[in-house]
Amino acid sequence: MSQSILINKDKKYNLALLFVFTLFLFPNISHGYEFDKMQIHGFISQGYLQSDNNNFIADTKKGTFQFSEFGISFGTELTDELRIGLQLKARDIGDMGNNKIILDWAFGDYRYSEYLGIRAGKIKTPISIFSETRDADMLRTSVLLPNNFYIEYLRDFLSAVHGIGIYGNIYAGSAGDFSYQLQIGTTNISKDSGTVKSQELYGVADVTSVDTENVYVSDIRWETPIEGLMVGGSFKHTVITGHTKNSGDISYSPVIISAYYLEYILNDLRLVCEFFESRLQVTPIGLVQPMGYHCLVSYRINDWLETGTYYSMMYPERTDKDGEKLALAGIPKEFAWLEDYAFSIRFDINDFWIAKLEYHIFDGTAFTMPSLNDDFPNMSKNWNMFAAKLTFSF
Repeated sequence: MSQSILINKDKKYNLALLFVFTLFLFPNISHGYEFDKMQIHGFISQGYLQSDNNNFIADTKKGTFQFSEFGISFGTELTDELRIGLQLKARDIGDMGNNKIILDWAFGDYRYSEYLGIRAGKIKTPISIFSETRDADMLRTSVLLPNNFYIEYLRDFLSAVHGIGIYGNIYAGSAGDFSYQLQIGTTNISKDSGTVKSQELYGVADVTSVDTENVYVSDIRWETPIEGLMVGGSFKHTVITGHTKNSGDISYSPVIISAYYLEYILNDLRLVCEFFESRLQVTPIGLVQPMGYHCLVSYRINDWLETGTYYSMMYPERTDKDGEKLALAGIPKEFAWLEDYAFSIRFDINDFWIAKLEYHIFDGTAFTMPSLNDDFPNMSKNWNMFAAKLTFSF
């Protein structure tokens, strides 16, 4: 069932009104507002996307401003061990989100000790390095995270779990430190979500509702004895059933995702490498095995300037990386991969405004949706995209 909270029919008007109200309420904020014991934080961003040959996540060939987000969070400590909080969020990315205000996360958090804490509610999912913090634009250099794992279509599926989780930190002396998270619950996927829209790739375009069985998530991270080096791994298991108007039920039983990553920080230099693989037993299609990897480097030049670049590769089916099987089915080979070279520059205007510019060089057409491209499947193998983004946060 959808988590959407519609204020009225004019969603864009209300989104702007809510933001303006926030600015007038807290005119001098830069790092959040504290009222008694309540802390309030928020962000709003507006972006622009322009591609030359293929449309990607929106009507980007014409250039689009349908690339925006807004969020406001509230949190408080009830005791030294117990805190609660929630975040409301809206986004508009092509035909995804459409500025509907949703409950992004909301949970109670009881910290029994350094080794054990428990959360309950709608909890952010710790799959890979950026999944829990992808809304925090100020924490990274790039406009778009690497499209192999963090593609916008699957954001709602990967972002949160409704349920409970435990977490903690284990200090291992000279061996370093370990942190862990374990979660169980479910995930609400609306019929107009990016996850449902991505079913176009399997020829399914008439989904009316989605059911998700228990979701199991685990994540462990090791802060190694080498200063600045962290390695870790994540795992997710669930079962999804999509109900359609004319095609019967589409079952994904099970969906298994594994992610492995490392991060190295040395002064102003940051290096992140991640690898993921997945197995989906799709009925009636069969076994589907996506995989991908990327390496990201960023460097802080001074207080107001940061640069970065990354290389990303994604294969929708790891047993057909060169597209030979697709070609036998009459589909262009380049739908078997999406290679992305991205170059980013970030400007920290002041404590609460940042601006970013980014350029992408693509090879391949995986995850370019038929509904966005009139020339599908005869699309350009090589193409480029420009991205810009302005973010206010407090």
